[in-house]
Amino acid sequence: MINLPELRQKRRGEFWGQILPYTQYIIQSGVAVLTFFLLIAFAAWYTTFVQNIPAGLPVYWIMLILLTPLTVYGSVRTYMRPADVVFMLPVETQMKQYFAPAWRGAMIGKSFWLVLIAIVAWPFYVRAAADPKPLLLILIAILILKGVSNYGSWQELRMENERARIIYRLLRYVAIIGLLAALLWLPLLFACVTLLVGVVVYMVCLRLPGKVAVPW
Repeated sequence: MINLPELRQKRRGEFWGQILPYTQYIIQSGVAVLTFFLLIAFAAWYTTFVQNIPAGLPVYWIMLILLTPLTVYGSVRTYMRPADVVFMLPVETQMKQYFAPAWRGAMIGKSFWLVLIAIVAWPFYVRAAADPKPLLLILIAILILKGVSNYGSWQELRMENERARIIYRLLRYVAIIGLLAALLWLPLLFACVTLLVGVVVYMVCLRLPGKVAVPW
């Protein structure tokens, strides 16, 4: 019997074992020092910018552009190999043990950067927006949308029909971007209701296409 969690952990270790040796070359090349100075320069510029925000700046569009990529992006690194379709087929019904840690890891990792961007953008947003939403609401909403997008991306991979997969990918993009826009532009109550209804409708739609147990 294959120990699926142990197998994934082993493959994860092998993957990072191939990547990490190159980090010393990146550091020695001066990229790390350059990045450090760029961060200092950005912090100085951003502080001045927040204190002198130009009138009429499209703050909602800027926030939408900043938050959309990491919210929509929903890939999961599974470390699967071509031969798995043969050797792991007998344990297909137990593959949740293999995929669950990958899904959680992808959600946590990308959510960290998404939250960081939201927090960094918050001083600009709260000063420039006509009716800014509370920071806690923004963070909760984008994390919910991030989770929904990750789940939707995984369900797309499981869909049997290629055409359905493409349609639902486009639907996910439209739904997530539309709900983000609603969160930013609509009044607080309407934004919350729209977010809730939109998520429920999208999750129901995901149940309609036929799916395979494992997207080999």
